[in-house]
Amino acid sequence: MKKYVSYIRVSTQSQGDTGLGLDAQRSIIKHYYPTIEKEFKEVKSGKNLEDRKILQECIQYCIKNECYLVTAKTDRLSRDVKDTLTIWEKLNKRLICCDLPIENGQLDKFTLTLFSAFAERERELISLRTKQAMDQKIKKDGEWRVGNINLKTLQKKAVKVIRMKADKNKNNIKAFQTIEAKVKNGLNFNQIASDLSTAEIETSSGSTQWQPIQVQRIYNRYKK
Repeated sequence: MKKYVSYIRVSTQSQGDTGLGLDAQRSIIKHYYPTIEKEFKEVKSGKNLEDRKILQECIQYCIKNECYLVTAKTDRLSRDVKDTLTIWEKLNKRLICCDLPIENGQLDKFTLTLFSAFAERERELISLRTKQAMDQKIKKDGEWRVGNINLKTLQKKAVKVIRMKADKNKNNIKAFQTIEAKVKNGLNFNQIASDLSTAEIETSSGSTQWQPIQVQRIYNRYKK
């Protein structure tokens, strides 16, 4: 009997906070595959394949348990043809994209390559349109501004917002309670990271794999 694992992704934390994009993907997958063994959720840009830890966990889980990886759309997996085909090959062709047709229970390589190329081209066009818009704005105002706010001011505000969201993140708060108790018991950050991963306590992005630096940052942030 075939087993299915879902992977859903949005690119930014603001999209992750609203949950709308993730819910939409989840709904599409559920329509076609109502029985999902495990869901992997990631809030991360799709640009760097190796930097997407949740996706790597998902792929390894599918390989180990011989599951099919199901994603709502091809571009949620990647907007790079080479990366998409690499994933397809790693999974021994056990990949399903709900926006692509399947023949004899498998995704055709030609179809996957073709639609991946469309996704890659769209990424290039988005980047081009953004650059053109910024260039025109700079020509007009002499620098990138929104109203009377320049780019440096926006960057400072963005950092502040990100920190505020991190402070309020439920996963972070829950993790800190565990981290604080373990620090009091004499454990170091390496040991605590291992314990959190084993206990499958989620990070702010939903991963269950902890790094010592993440543990240290959360401890220092909430301890203050």
